[in-house]
Amino acid sequence: MDIEKEPTVENWLAFAAQGGTGSKNTRKSYLRQLRALCEELGKGPSELLEEAKQNQEAFEAKIAKWVSIENNHSKVDKFCKYMALRSYMRANGVRFIHKMRKPVSPKRDCVDKRDLKLFLDNCPVKIRAFFLVARDSGLAPVDILNLKYGHIGKEFEKGTLPIIIKLIREKSQIQFHTLLGRESIEALKVYLGSRKNLKDSDPLFASFNGQLSYMAIRDSYKRVVKKTGIDIKPYDMRRFFSTMLRSKVNELYVKYWQGHTLGVETNYFNPTVEDQRQKYEEGYSALAFSENGNARITEIEDKVKQLEEENNHLRGQLNEYSGDVKTRLESLEKQRDELMAFLKKKT
Repeated sequence: MDIEKEPTVENWLAFAAQGGTGSKNTRKSYLRQLRALCEELGKGPSELLEEAKQNQEAFEAKIAKWVSIENNHSKVDKFCKYMALRSYMRANGVRFIHKMRKPVSPKRDCVDKRDLKLFLDNCPVKIRAFFLVARDSGLAPVDILNLKYGHIGKEFEKGTLPIIIKLIREKSQIQFHTLLGRESIEALKVYLGSRKNLKDSDPLFASFNGQLSYMAIRDSYKRVVKKTGIDIKPYDMRRFFSTMLRSKVNELYVKYWQGHTLGVETNYFNPTVEDQRQKYEEGYSALAFSENGNARITEIEDKVKQLEEENNHLRGQLNEYSGDVKTRLESLEKQRDELMAFLKKKT
């Protein structure tokens, strides 16, 4: 059902753009929910609006009955559609008298790291990279989908570890930083390896016709859920980031990296880029599958450097020793030749 061209819907979207329903992505979601509700009820938005104006009490009773009927749609799904309808009605002069209470969703436990690894091992390359970026950055899915290659390009190509990203969160318009650790960077190398000549303006996660949609992500990860029996969603990575890092890093850093408001601390908390890298590396083992994360890699790199220095030193000594041996050998050969010449004369 194409509802965007209806004048009442255009009026609603103009109202929403002024801040009535938050961010652009929230407005898109509301439009999708309203369209789905209209399809279920078999009426367009203007027809529902006219029905509500004629007898609002009866209309609200009808909507309440629809909400109460148990079918394939969850209570949360129905609530989202109800909220879209209420917003649409309000923008067009009808304020609901009765308000529907938001259903309480069962609280999801923090993902087990072993389950997460098994889940990601069964993901396609792009989806694996998406989930690892979500895990390592603590970003919401919508913020990851809005990332451009330019957000990471320079440090990604230099091999900087960890990569720091400067962002403005669309939902709250808060400016903040977050980071990407070794495992998400490795996953991005695999995924981006097939995409040539990337420009800063290109979406970090792309489809054949432009920016990747959340619907495509959802369809893909649901297949992995069905295959593995492990129920993990992209937003679980944001919860995993927050829960796991707080055991290693000060809570202010974790909140800041996720783009949360810091209250009065906003005016005083302004860590440097290098300070953030250090704190993130200290806590990365809580996120990573490998035992010690970035710290372990740094330790190995230092050991390799030390071995290379020792190797070069030994090669230098060997060269010096070889030079001495060669000089001595030439001297002995000269003495031999002289003695042979002397004996030849005597005979």
